[in-house]
Amino acid sequence: MQMRRPQPGPVAHPTDQAVFSMVTMPEAEDDAAPQAGLSALQIEVARRILERIRDGRWAPGERFPELALAKALDVSRTPVRRALELLEREGLIAQSPGRSFRLVEDPAAITAAAARVEARLPASDTERVYQMIIADKAQGRIAQDVSEAELLPRYGVSHGTLRRVLIRLSTEGLVTRQPGHGWRFVDSLDDDDAVTESYAFRIAIECQALAQPRYRVDTARFAELRAAHLKVLAADRETLDEREWFRVNAAFHETIVAGAGNRFFDQAIAQQNNLRRIQERDEFRRLTPDRVVQSCCEHLAILQAIEAGNRRLAAALLRHHLSQAAEFPEDEGESLF
Repeated sequence: MQMRRPQPGPVAHPTDQAVFSMVTMPEAEDDAAPQAGLSALQIEVARRILERIRDGRWAPGERFPELALAKALDVSRTPVRRALELLEREGLIAQSPGRSFRLVEDPAAITAAAARVEARLPASDTERVYQMIIADKAQGRIAQDVSEAELLPRYGVSHGTLRRVLIRLSTEGLVTRQPGHGWRFVDSLDDDDAVTESYAFRIAIECQALAQPRYRVDTARFAELRAAHLKVLAADRETLDEREWFRVNAAFHETIVAGAGNRFFDQAIAQQNNLRRIQERDEFRRLTPDRVVQSCCEHLAILQAIEAGNRRLAAALLRHHLSQAAEFPEDEGESLF
């Protein structure tokens, strides 16, 4: 099926801000400190906070209390405090009264500081094993029911590292703990029926979010999303990383829903994106350059309609966007959006 490539509206917008991404991390005991006086857990927490910043969870200048962040990350306050101190030293955040921090005001400073933090943080065994498990599950190399005893020799890591990965997967709603040391992967988008049901659910939630009377546009986050999409459009297809595209795509849909201010909508779309993450690598490899361009242009048109105050048009465009994506068969080389 061929579709004409829609074009974004003629509105001038910034073009060079980084996309924000979302990843979730776990809890657990600290391992030996690999760098900068931080333990392995503290480094993982720093990475998780950094990725939430890149995902646009906080607008420039927005405050986030230390205790609330610790609860959201499911860790104690100590590793959160150490991670925040690192981000503060690099100029990414600043202290505010009441044991809270705020993101700096300047988007360019946020991008530069985030890059410095990323360069300082050492490679993470937890992240490496997390990505390996996601890839193995997508390829069917591990069963739906697994035990820690099976996974330990496969990935060659300590029990503490494996447990942190499994807790992260559990936090993301991808696995559930079974009696003893067993874990079960939830049903994922690994067959046509599941994909069809997922798109139907997303259409219902995302379009209904746009219909909420208290819908609010986060102008800063919209600008960041637009810049991220324009950056994708300008990029060489050969250098575009699948995780970067997934982050742009997932952040778009989560931001659309976030405007409704409904926590249950937010949770539902976050869960859908987590399920999609398992297949992201294989799906990306089947993408054609035209589909990347088309998806970006459709996203930009939806953002423009929302900012113009025409949420009815935005909902129609969004419904069309998701319906068309759902209809593309895998054997045509198309993918999920």
